[in-house]
Amino acid sequence: MIRIGLTLAAAAIAGLFPAAQAGAEPVPQQFISCERGSSNQSLTIATTREKDEACTTAAKVSDAYSTEVDLLDSKVPFTVEADGSTWSCDTDSTGDTRCVSADEQVWLSSS
Repeated sequence: MIRIGLTLAAAAIAGLFPAAQAGAEPVPQQFISCERGSSNQSLTIATTREKDEACTTAAKVSDAYSTEVDLLDSKVPFTVEADGSTWSCDTDSTGDTRCVSADEQVWLSSS
């Protein structure tokens, strides 16, 4: 009897909150090419945001990366703070720099 009551209560609560989770389609991540960043780097960002906002973030990551590289005088793995997030930067398998935050990735390429 208690199990039935709990099941009915759960169903009633679920009815109060329409299937936002079940019916919501996740926004697919897209790759966006941006203008050149600091040190004339080509910028690409993997994001779910619109291009203008995403490219602004990519430029901030590029600026932070360039500043950190100048301070360290080396391209070793490190983190930078940009646009309110911490980005872990390293060199990927193609030799480009990749900086990763919780939800996005920025590639900085010299080519």
